Amino acid sequence: MLVLSKPIPNGASTASGITYTSIGTSVPRTQKNFNDNYANIFDWLTSAEQTDVRAGTGLNSYSAKINLALTELGAGRSLLFPSGVYKTTETIRNFYNGENLIGEGSYGFTFGGVLGDGGTRFSYAGAGGGTVVNCTAIGAADLLVGVSMSNIQIDGGGLARYCMLHQAAWNCTVERVTMSGLNGATNAIALSTGSKTGGTNAMNYNYRNVYRSINLVAAGSAKGFSMKGGAYCAHYDMHSTHKNGTAIELLACDDNHFFNTATSRELSGTGKGLHLHDVGYAPCVQNIFYGLSVAASEPYYSLPYVMKITAEGSMSKCNKIYGLAGIDTTPTIELLGGAELFYDYDGSHPLNGGDARTRCAPLNISGGHLLEAVSADAMMSTAAVGAYVKKIRVKIDGTYYWIPVYA
Repeated sequence: MLVLSKPIPNGASTASGITYTSIGTSVPRTQKNFNDNYANIFDWLTSAEQTDVRAGTGLNSYSAKINLALTELGAGRSLLFPSGVYKTTETIRNFYNGENLIGEGSYGFTFGGVLGDGGTRFSYAGAGGGTVVNCTAIGAADLLVGVSMSNIQIDGGGLARYCMLHQAAWNCTVERVTMSGLNGATNAIALSTGSKTGGTNAMNYNYRNVYRSINLVAAGSAKGFSMKGGAYCAHYDMHSTHKNGTAIELLACDDNHFFNTATSRELSGTGKGLHLHDVGYAPCVQNIFYGLSVAASEPYYSLPYVMKITAEGSMSKCNKIYGLAGIDTTPTIELLGGAELFYDYDGSHPLNGGDARTRCAPLNISGGHLLEAVSADAMMSTAAVGAYVKKIRVKIDGTYYWIPVYA
C-alpha cells in the first residue's frame, strides 16, 4: 500500500455513495477532502475489482472508471495507481492541466518486447487500431499544460495503434514509462508526440516537455518514437526496440535535445534507426543527439547488418549527433533531397558513406548549372602549414570531386 501524507480511506468512493471518516477522528471527510492531496484509483473500485487488479486476472475493464476519476479530480490533482494490471477497453482520455498519474514499482524493460514483472500496467483489450492513453487536450483549441505520468507500463495487447498520444502538450513530464504491444501496422507508433490532429491553436505543437527513462517496443512495421511538430523538448535515456519500422522519427521539429539514446533492431529487421525529415515548408533543424547508439539483435553473426540513419529534405539542416555508435551493425548515413547531418562516429564497424566528421549532401552541378542549393560534403583536417583545410565535395556532370578551401 502506498504511504501518503494523509490516510487512504477505506471502502468505495463518494461516486458509490460513501462518505469517509478519517482514521483517529470522528470528523467526516468527503472525497473532495481526500482529493485535495492525493487520490487513489482504488477509491473508485470495489473490493472485488481491487482484487482483480492485484491478481491481474482481467475480469473487468477499468478505462471508464479511470476517466471518471480524472474528470472528478480535475486540474492540479494527482491520481495514484497501486501495483497491478488495469485492463482497458477504451482510451484513457480525460486529462486536465496539472494532473499527475503515478504508478508503482517496476516500469519494465523492452529489449525483445518483454515487459517487466510487477508494477502498474495498463493492459489494452479494446478494438483493433485503438489508443491506450491519449494525453492530449480535449478541445481543438486547447493546449495541455503541466501534466505528468510516471512508473507505468502501457501494453497495447497486440491490438493498439498507439500506446500513447502526447500532443499539443506544454511543460509536461513523462518518465519511467514502458510502451509495448502494438499491432505492428506501418501507421502504429508506441509514443507519438507533437502537433494534435485537428488542433486549431496557433501553438499546436509540443513545447518544453521532458521525457526520461522511456522504453519503447515497435513490433512489425510500427515506429517506436515519432515527433511531428515539437520544440525545446528534452529526452533522457530513451531506448527504442524496432523491427521493420523506424526506431526514432523527427518530422518538422526544431531545437530538441536527446541524451544517451539507444535503438535496438530485432532479428532480421530492416527498419531505420533514425529519420529526420522536413514537412512541406516546415523545417527540421537544430535537433541534437548527445550519444546515439544503434544496434542490431544479431550479435553472433560475423557480418554486421546495415542500419540507416536518414536525413531528408532541403530544410532538414543543422541536425547533429555527438557520438554515433554502431553495435553489431554498420551505420549507413543516407542524405536525401539536399539534407545535411553533422556527426561524430565511434563504432565497432566502418561507417558506410565515409568517416567524415561533418557531412551533408554534395553540391550537384550539371551542364554548368547548380542543381542543389548550398549543401556540401565537408571534412575538416589540418594542413602541413597549420592552417585548417575544408574539403568540399562537388558532383559535376555525374562525377565527384574534392575541392580544398583554405581558411
